Amino acid sequence: QLASVRAGVRHDFTARSSVLVLGYYQGGDSDFDLGTTFGLAQDLSQYSGELRYLYRGDRWSGTAGVRYGQRHADQVQTFEVFIPDDPPIVFSDTILASVRSDLFAAYAYTDLNLTPDLTLTLGASVDSIDGSVFDIDRVSPKLGLLWSITPATRLRLAAFQTVQGPGFSRQDIQPSLEPTFVGAFNQNFAGAESEIARRYGIGLDHRFPDRAYAGIEVSRRDVEFPFLESGVPPDFALTERRVDRDETSVRTYLYATPTDRWALGLQYEYFKLAGPGLDSYVEPSGAITLEANLFPVFARYIHPSGWSVGATATGVHERGQFARLD
Repeated sequence: QLASVRAGVRHDFTARSSVLVLGYYQGGDSDFDLGTTFGLAQDLSQYSGELRYLYRGDRWSGTAGVRYGQRHADQVQTFEVFIPDDPPIVFSDTILASVRSDLFAAYAYTDLNLTPDLTLTLGASVDSIDGSVFDIDRVSPKLGLLWSITPATRLRLAAFQTVQGPGFSRQDIQPSLEPTFVGAFNQNFAGAESEIARRYGIGLDHRFPDRAYAGIEVSRRDVEFPFLESGVPPDFALTERRVDRDETSVRTYLYATPTDRWALGLQYEYFKLAGPGLDSYVEPSGAITLEANLFPVFARYIHPSGWSVGATATGVHERGQFARLD
């Protein structure tokens, strides 16, 4: 069970420059067990503060920001090892631990209007994580390009790197003021602390005369996932390793607004997870390798007074190699 509180402030110095401030706190507890073999109970809390400055020029815009955060976890670990013998031998123990992760991040982005139809995005972020398990200091470049080939057709290109900060919930993800999109490609994905990801993408969007929009995008994420590998007896020394994982995604969409009050949409997405080293690595979902086909369909009604209602249905077909986590 988790609860979170967030608060933000915006101040406009002029029509061209603004500053944003964000504060965030999240707390709760979690329990996980594999029968009597292993159990982990945690009392969790984390907070962060972020400051971002924005400037908007005639043919360019820029933004820069800094963020600091802490994550705390008070843990109770229990385990039990059964050794068949005559008589059987059972080892059990309880370990109390308190762990902490610290994050400092800074970033800067600029959008340059090279021509009325061509916009270049350049940026970089610096992430320094003193983690509960892994430490990392990394500079991540950002590159994006938006080209309006015609007034109705736009080409998108992107290449960037990200580093995953501390967190413990995929349902209530810690917010950030850092730009979400580079070249109209999302750079925020849920992952493991200190995970490094490089994403490359190309997309094409087209607007039809009769209130319809269609497009296709292809992207690839190369992910370095950190984990600890146990050594051999008698000391079982832990060694940090990183596993390479490749994620390929192809997405097409068709959106329509037949009237001022209705919005309709149809999508198809193909997703593939694979890569070297996956035979000895297990995703949090239990997937070792995975191929998925998704078919979301949605409809939304928007009333002129401001309220709206909608529904989404998604068909999923997937196959892969899965590990038993119990």
